[in-house]
Amino acid sequence: MVRDVTDHGEHVYTVELEPSMPVPRFTPGQFLHLALDPYEPDGFWPDSRAFSIASSPQERNRLTITYAVKGVFTTRMERELAIGGNVWVKLPYG
Repeated sequence: MVRDVTDHGEHVYTVELEPSMPVPRFTPGQFLHLALDPYEPDGFWPDSRAFSIASSPQERNRLTITYAVKGVFTTRMERELAIGGNVWVKLPYG
């Protein structure tokens, strides 16, 4: 669930996510895949993009990413991400 969205201006945002389960262990420099459309466990993973994880690996009850609006997917994020909304993530990678 989206816990907070911070608008830094110039179309740059930080998104804080509250996961439904503890965040898997990751190391600094790893990334996640974020999808806006619902994930159906018996189907394919929806369209997603990779984002660096900006939160601390010790914080297992939240995830943070920062992004700049640069294309179609991040334009959707700017329009659609709202506090209380849902996104789907897979991690860690890299």
